[in-house]
Amino acid sequence: MDSIAKRNKTALAIAMAVFFLCGFSTVLNVILIPYLQSILDLQYTPIAFIQVSFYSAYFLFSPLAGYIFLKRTYLEGIRCGLFTGGLGALLIFAASTVSSFPLILLGIFVLGAGIAILQVTANPYTLLLGTSESASSRLTLAQSFTSVGTILAPFVGSICMLTHLCTPTETSHLISGSSLHLLYLVLALTWAAVLVSTYFLDLPVGKETTSRSDYYYQNETNPLKERFVLFGILGIGIATGVEVTIGSHLVKFLSDPEIADVSLSAAGKIMMLFWFGFFVGRVLGSRVLQNVPPENMLFRHALAGILFTAFTVIFSGYFAAISVLMLGLCISVMFPVIFSVVLEGCHSKKAAVSGFMCMANIGGALLPLTQGMLADRLGIHRSFVLPIAAFLYMVFYSLYLRNRAATLAPMSYR
Repeated sequence: MDSIAKRNKTALAIAMAVFFLCGFSTVLNVILIPYLQSILDLQYTPIAFIQVSFYSAYFLFSPLAGYIFLKRTYLEGIRCGLFTGGLGALLIFAASTVSSFPLILLGIFVLGAGIAILQVTANPYTLLLGTSESASSRLTLAQSFTSVGTILAPFVGSICMLTHLCTPTETSHLISGSSLHLLYLVLALTWAAVLVSTYFLDLPVGKETTSRSDYYYQNETNPLKERFVLFGILGIGIATGVEVTIGSHLVKFLSDPEIADVSLSAAGKIMMLFWFGFFVGRVLGSRVLQNVPPENMLFRHALAGILFTAFTVIFSGYFAAISVLMLGLCISVMFPVIFSVVLEGCHSKKAAVSGFMCMANIGGALLPLTQGMLADRLGIHRSFVLPIAAFLYMVFYSLYLRNRAATLAPMSYR
């Protein structure tokens, strides 16, 4: 038993490293957006296609990964995702050295594919590293390392990219002349290092068994037949979308003269506070979830999100800036809570359900694009009305989970 516990702890450490890389690599896109928007002189709508490229990979590769790893091990999926993510970072490195924006988009797409595979496999893998009772707490703790990556990425990205901004004339020089290429070379090597370590450590393979609910695995194989899963898939899409759209527009929002009126480089560093809220929320959330039902925590965070988003839209100056930064804390637990609740409560194969939920991350492309169109028409400040709708859905979903828990007790996800 001690040997199993030790292997699970080692595997959890690898999962934490994987989540760190996913968070760091994802938020670097947020720094790329104001960087390329400034040097290419683009409006909000076209620059949103950086996130469209990234999250389109989620939409295309998540169901594919879910299908492939339905009959294989989660550890194999993690290795495949690490290889693909490292290849994407290497492509961005190559693109930056030859100053090719289309190749940068291709690299972002491949990087997104790698992270999609990791989300499909690493999340259920983490859930298997212990008891089902502590699953939500364990996944939230592991996901907190995603937040560590998201905290560091704005700081590192701002130093490597935003401090090199000037007028949008020498575009090719700016793309290749900044530290962008060096940053992604180091990132690619880090992905490779984690991949190699999985071959030298004694790790559980994470093969899903059917002993817990043979009947459902045999008779309810299509996750889309479960309304519970469908609502969860939509919740994942909205949770990802609101996280990405706020992060994507935060630098420009903070640099707006009506808000904080700071440079893009300074705004990029201030944005660390938004992602720090993610970290604090997930670390504290992992502890609170040991005693509080996940639907109750989701309800409270959604109400807080509505309140702070309203403050962001209604007010200006530093109060609006503080309000928008507080949204990181409000959003922090939504993804891991919904993911773990659905995986623990579903009657279908976890790999298939995980694939569909990761596919829903296309919300990370749709909501930023929608807010970008709003920003071009209403201005960046008023465009933040969009996240209110996202938080309203979370209120509905948390109430749905409460009702389900009351009528179908005892729930398997509790």
